[in-house]
Amino acid sequence: MNKLIKYGDKTLRKIPELLILPDKSHREKIDEMVRICVEHHGYAIAGNQIGWDAKAFIVRMEHITGKDEVLVIFNPELIGFSEEEVDFDESCLSLPSIKVKIRRPNEVRIKYFTEEGKEEIIEGKGLLARVFQHEMDHLRGKLIIDYMTPLEKTFIKNKLKRIKRGQFD
Repeated sequence: MNKLIKYGDKTLRKIPELLILPDKSHREKIDEMVRICVEHHGYAIAGNQIGWDAKAFIVRMEHITGKDEVLVIFNPELIGFSEEEVDFDESCLSLPSIKVKIRRPNEVRIKYFTEEGKEEIIEGKGLLARVFQHEMDHLRGKLIIDYMTPLEKTFIKNKLKRIKRGQFD
């Protein structure tokens, strides 16, 4: 049984491996990602946030569309985005109690593989586009705090130390 990996663990900075042929054998890890995401009231979670060395993430669509579905994404690749960008305060399961204002494109297109190994393209707008970009950042070893200026980071230095020690707000 996996657990949610928090800031300070080097796993979050490691760039995960491509899954050569994503398939149904990955169901146990996907189920674990969903369980952890639900347990922590998250919208989405990347594989490396549970210690899975795979370019994969899930999105709980109930937060986006209201439907009780989970979108499973393997080996995503950003293939297009809008010129329009929007600022939004983002949070992250691996950085509890920290919010960072991040400017991102409001619309994106990603190419990915399904759980069955089928290549597909999906468009995300608004919140879904933001979730896709946030999770794809995880798959590049990037965290929301990487968008902060050095000055902004000084204001959360103590919070980051507490997270590393396992003490969350």
